[in-house]
Amino acid sequence: MSTTLRNQLRELADRWTVRSRMNRDRLRYLTSAELIDRLVAEVTQLLHDDTNRDLTVEEAASRANRCKSSIRKYIASGRLPNVGRPYAPRIRLGDLRTLYPDV
Repeated sequence: MSTTLRNQLRELADRWTVRSRMNRDRLRYLTSAELIDRLVAEVTQLLHDDTNRDLTVEEAASRANRCKSSIRKYIASGRLPNVGRPYAPRIRLGDLRTLYPDV
């Protein structure tokens, strides 16, 4: 599991813990199924959020309609963070979208 996904799941758990504590009286009137439905909806939304998807240099270049060397230069300069290994770079889709919003 990636660090980003782990952090997002922790944030989700924290949000639900806070909601539970703040709304204990109100939540008492919801059925277990309704609570589970709400939680599943949030988890599903998190899973479908592709901004944290890691791309190879080739995939990033293809999506941005740029050459691979341009993407590598952006990584080397720090404009695109490398979320992979030094000799196997990966680019997070959300980071690519900050440079190229049309992606």
